[in-house]
Amino acid sequence: MKKRYLIKKIIDLKTKDSFVKCEFYTDNNEMFVGVPISLNEGTLVIENEGVIEEINLFEVTKFFII
Repeated sequence: MKKRYLIKKIIDLKTKDSFVKCEFYTDNNEMFVGVPISLNEGTLVIENEGVIEEINLFEVTKFFII
């Protein structure tokens, strides 16, 4: 899955102290903004200003690096 591969690459950048902020859009018309920090079994974890959120990766329809 291309989406999963790209998000893993962004997470790899975080381990090198390069934080990449992204916008994630879901099929429920929700938008999440934050830095991807982990991806486990279909759950994407992002951080935005100290707030941690979990997103179902299968619901993400598109994402953008901002």
